[in-house]
Parts: sequence; C-alpha cells; structure tokens
Amino acid sequence: MILAAIAFCLALTPTIQHPMTYEQLLESKHIDRAKLPKVEVKIAGKGSFIIELVPELAPKTCEQILKLAKEGFYTGQRVHRVEDWVVQWGDPQSKKSDFEELPVGTEGSGHPLPYEDNAIPLTRGVFAMASTGAKVGGDSQVFILTKDDPQITQFLQGKYAAFGFVIHGMDVVVKLKRWDKIESMALVQR
Repeated sequence: MILAAIAFCLALTPTIQHPMTYEQLLESKHIDRAKLPKVEVKIAGKGSFIIELVPELAPKTCEQILKLAKEGFYTGQRVHRVEDWVVQWGDPQSKKSDFEELPVGTEGSGHPLPYEDNAIPLTRGVFAMASTGAKVGGDSQVFILTKDDPQITQFLQGKYAAFGFVIHGMDVVVKLKRWDKIESMALVQR
C-alpha cells in the first residue's frame, strides 16, 4: 500500500526540465550551423581555438565582435582574467608595453552594446559578453566558461549575453594563462 502511494505521488510530481544544450537550442530554433560565422583565435605559443557565433540570437553583439576582429582590435591583446572557471580578454590596455601596471579589465572599444537576452546556455565552452553587471550590455570584453558548474550557470544565466560557443580547441582554452598574447582573432567562415 505504501509503495503504491509513493508510486502515485511520483507519477503526479512534475519532472524537472533541464535546460537545452547549445546544440539542442540551435536545432529547436532551426538555425543552420553550416551558415554560422566562425572565428579563430590564435594564442602565441599555445595554438588556436574556433568559436561559432550565433547572430540570430545576439545580432548586435555578434556584429560588433566581428567588426572589431576584422579591424584587428584583438590582435596583440592579452588574456587578462584566468580563473578556474573562466578566461577573459578584450581590454585594449593589454596591448600597451606597461600593461601589467594598468587596470586591465576596465576598458573597451568605446562602443557599448545593449544587453541581448537569449537562451544560449552558459555552460563550459560558451562565448559571452563581459559587462559591469547583470543584464548590462558589454563592449569588447568577452569570456569563455572553462568548466561546467550548475552554480555558475545558475548565477550567470539570463544575466550575461551569450553569443557563441567554442567548437574546436577547448583543450587550448583551458591551458590559457593570464597575459597570454592573442596573435589574431579573425573570421574563418561566414
């Protein structure tokens, strides 16, 4: 009798919906991944990684990052933030010879963006816009999450604009160190 009551209660309990993966989200939105722009980031002495951008879900953010990459904005910059869960770059001060004495992580391109909310999951490999706070658009600083942690995902989801995903070279991303130099960040496929 008790087992029957437990089974009945379990049948009435709604199942917990897990967020979609990046791939499932694109499929559900009928986004053709073959047509998405890809950006390759080459790191001096480390190798490269490729990020797939999703303009359909963050058009202004993708447009700005592609424009900055084309202009060479990121070439010569340094990765300025590396923690056990994230790597970040995009501050032009990191190109200066005295970068280690500057407040790197506080500057951008000077072209602030609106916050673009979407359902891209903020999980390992996500490419997202860094900003000064939750639901604040960024500028040129970007980050990649380097580990899956439900607490980090829950904290970030819906607060920071995700706009792409690392599709190749995550092994390079996780080996990045503070002040590693970006040789180039360029569009490799449109």
